[in-house]
Amino acid sequence: MSLFRSLKRKREAWNEGVAHATLDPDGPGVARMHLVPPKPLLFKDPPSLLIINGTWFLPLGPSWALVLRVFFEELQKHCENKREISPEEIDLIEKAVVSRVIELYPGTDSNLILEDLKKIVTLAVNIATKGNVPEEVLSGIALEEYGQYMTAPHRMDIILAPMSLNSKRACPLECVCCYADYGDIMDIKKPLETEEWKEIIDKCRAAGIPMLTFTGGEPLTRPDIVELVRYSSWFVTRLNTSGYMLTKELAVELRNASLDGVQITLYSHDPEIHDALVGRK
Repeated sequence: MSLFRSLKRKREAWNEGVAHATLDPDGPGVARMHLVPPKPLLFKDPPSLLIINGTWFLPLGPSWALVLRVFFEELQKHCENKREISPEEIDLIEKAVVSRVIELYPGTDSNLILEDLKKIVTLAVNIATKGNVPEEVLSGIALEEYGQYMTAPHRMDIILAPMSLNSKRACPLECVCCYADYGDIMDIKKPLETEEWKEIIDKCRAAGIPMLTFTGGEPLTRPDIVELVRYSSWFVTRLNTSGYMLTKELAVELRNASLDGVQITLYSHDPEIHDALVGRK
């Protein structure tokens, strides 16, 4: 019977989908974590995948994954908005985690549960902040090895802006090596409205995709870019941009909207060479 109870727990985690929490969201040690459950199998216990800041992939065994998932859920109950939680709230969260884990694993020592929880959280924060991480953790797991258990890709590229609109150039640059500027493929008749993009973002979340990259064309040509980034705060979010339209004020807005990272391509340290390659000064 324990085998089928175990399968039931695996299916419940799989049906609940990706669990998410962000620690220290506005600080230097931000750790945005997504716990991705594997496909439920009767005779195997494949690891869950903890994705940290969209770049680190840490496999977790069933016990640690369960403890972390329960912790995420309890943390969300006490922190619906970004704020620092009090020592009293931390104590309540820890007691709730212990109580719920013991319900699933009767007889488990409460001190062991708390010790495991602190180990997992400390490890995740150390990975996010480039702190002390054991060598065996850094070796990780090959994607080819874990791929058989994945239920969705870990990242989705959202092409918010076309290269051209009704045969009229929409991107402000003319980069000579642009991979997106290929014939009529990136020429569209009508861009999607804000609500249509939000529906797509909702579908990505429902599919269990933890990371979105906003790209184009030039995504900053969209006036709703900050709104879409804010709407995507559940995800790890990246922005691929030329930087041509990126002002300091817009950068602050994007950061406040929860954008996690920006990728800007600089083709040369020499302004003349760079400008020649992008077709603009």
